[in-house]
Amino acid sequence: MNVRVPVRVAGRASRAWESVAGSGVAAVLVVDPLDIRWLTGFTGSAGVVVLGPLPVLVVDGRYGEQAAEETSASGCAAAVVVAQHGSTVDDEAVRLVGGAVGFDPAVTTVARTARWRAAGARSLVEVGGFAAMRMVKEPDELARIERAAAITDRALALTEVRPGATEEDVRNRLEESMRREGADGPGYGTIVASGPNSALPHHRPTSRDIRLGDAVVIDAGAEVDGYRSDMTRTTGVGAVDPILASWWEIVAEAQEAGVAAVRPGATGDDVDRAVRLVLDRHGVGEWFVHGTGHGVGLAIHEGPWLRRGSIDVLEEGMVVTVEPGLYRRDVGGVRIEDLLVVTRTASRHLTHSPKDAPCPQSAPTT
Repeated sequence: MNVRVPVRVAGRASRAWESVAGSGVAAVLVVDPLDIRWLTGFTGSAGVVVLGPLPVLVVDGRYGEQAAEETSASGCAAAVVVAQHGSTVDDEAVRLVGGAVGFDPAVTTVARTARWRAAGARSLVEVGGFAAMRMVKEPDELARIERAAAITDRALALTEVRPGATEEDVRNRLEESMRREGADGPGYGTIVASGPNSALPHHRPTSRDIRLGDAVVIDAGAEVDGYRSDMTRTTGVGAVDPILASWWEIVAEAQEAGVAAVRPGATGDDVDRAVRLVLDRHGVGEWFVHGTGHGVGLAIHEGPWLRRGSIDVLEEGMVVTVEPGLYRRDVGGVRIEDLLVVTRTASRHLTHSPKDAPCPQSAPTT
């Protein structure tokens, strides 16, 4: 049985408040569930953090006991307030502020700010969010991400890709294996894309039978205590199209270049450029249709962003993907992705599944 120790969040709320305290607000209303979890350890679906000198977590009647238990276990200093019958969580949170209300415009809807005004908010002030603070992972967070990555490695090794199985079959077996290996579930919608579907970067698995000659792109990750992993491998079933085999070699070379570029001080654009230089040198850059990578943590896609023009600067403790791919509807697709943690001088792989080239080979005769 897996007995898990809660992630420790002590000190996060005070650091977050210090980052916005100069904006002239009495408190910030934090509504993003991932920010709430990161700040307090609370995992429920309904709550608001009143972030000020003395943070308060406001929940409704369903979550009072859970909120008290989770904040205490996580070392959070926030008081827990349960909205009374007839009052919403937002109403209660606004009443607690007593001054200018700060909010993150990136995650707060216009409708929600209207409700706050109706509840008596004196003024609303846009402040920065806390997604940037979540980018550098603490040891507790890294341990969960690394565990999620190891679970995905083991689950993929247990999942057979064979002719006659459907994409959905492979997806289901892979996700079942993740749970057996200790995951709470998949970290996102698992991608299994075979044959012509491999040309679609975010294809959803279907009932299509996998066939000899297919390239199969499998993009999967596990979730452990809310933290996620991300990995992609491309394999071949029998003799694949020689173009795809050559693409695999190019993508592997580009991915190695991208991984080598991941180090403290590099920008997201630096890593993306390292990948594109390889693809352009081989004359296939036009078939790379997405960014090189992204951060992973409580969200499967979060900062820092590894893409053209990104000024995000990598720091030790950030967790990122490097995932170049090539896609053409009349040919298929290839993607290779690893999850890395930025170290003091470079990076370290968190995903370790073999990357076997789908080279042309003779189809089985049995």
